Amino acid sequence: MSHVSDEIDQRADDLFRVLSGGGAIAPWEDLADFAPGLGAQVRYGLGAVFTRPGLDMRSRELVTVCMLAALGGSEQQLAFHMGGALRMGATPEEVVEALTLVSVCAGLPRGINGMKVAREVFAKMGIETSPPVEPSQLSSSGPPAISEPGERV
Repeated sequence: MSHVSDEIDQRADDLFRVLSGGGAIAPWEDLADFAPGLGAQVRYGLGAVFTRPGLDMRSRELVTVCMLAALGGSEQQLAFHMGGALRMGATPEEVVEALTLVSVCAGLPRGINGMKVAREVFAKMGIETSPPVEPSQLSSSGPPAISEPGERV
């Protein structure tokens, strides 16, 4: 192995431990006797892509939660990355908001299924959630709009 691949593997190992909260079996270890090539791809992706500069880990995990929820059929990975997002500083409210956005962009079933996973993750992590904020409670002041009045988006 090269020094670069050793470094990527180490970054993957370290990041997996942080995201999982410790104690979980890394996918590349779990797949070693059955599909080592797939395990190596997962490890490389985590070590080379997830550790890139440009996005902080909290944001990267929230983006990953949205993508996995939108894809559907990846509930185990969704739960893992949802826990990772929370461990990286995302709030439960941010996770719920992200999944609400998924329901608009990828369809209600994807958002609803993501919410089911969120409930399970929150319960497992001992997180209690507060009642949602109603749209009438939101402030109308904020950053300026990106689109011009009357512009089709």
